[in-house]
Amino acid sequence: MKVTPMEIQKQEFKRSLWGFNSGQVESFLELVSQAMEEMVLERRSLSEAKALLEAEIHGYRKREEGFRESVLHSKHVMEGMEDHAKKQAELIISQAEIQAEDILNRAHQSYAKIKEDIIELKRQRAVLDVRIRGVLAAHKKILDISREENQALDSRDDKIAVFQKSQRS
Repeated sequence: MKVTPMEIQKQEFKRSLWGFNSGQVESFLELVSQAMEEMVLERRSLSEAKALLEAEIHGYRKREEGFRESVLHSKHVMEGMEDHAKKQAELIISQAEIQAEDILNRAHQSYAKIKEDIIELKRQRAVLDVRIRGVLAAHKKILDISREENQALDSRDDKIAVFQKSQRS
């Protein structure tokens, strides 16, 4: 049974010959004692529950802090990985650009070399053409001279044969 402070203040005892009625006072004191004991037990129980709840809250706060730290750490790790991936991508692109430029330079050099080779071959062809024409012209002259000599020899042979025929006759 709960006793309020107001009930304690308003409690009145019947007067007896030697003061207050001792039965009523003892009964009231017993009632107050029981109420106080209940309050002490309830307070102790509430204090224990409070301590348990505070410990539980403390545990939850520690876990929450651990989760926050984990999330922050994960975030930093992800940012680091992202930065690393970006740097790797930039490096790969840079290397690819260098390789592409190298390939283009080699292609240009090959093109220039082939073009020079073509020009040289055309020059050699022209020189060869001139030489062959010169050789052909020289051989034609030789053939013409040889033909003329043959004709001259044939003409001389004809004259000798006519002369010999004329001398025989």
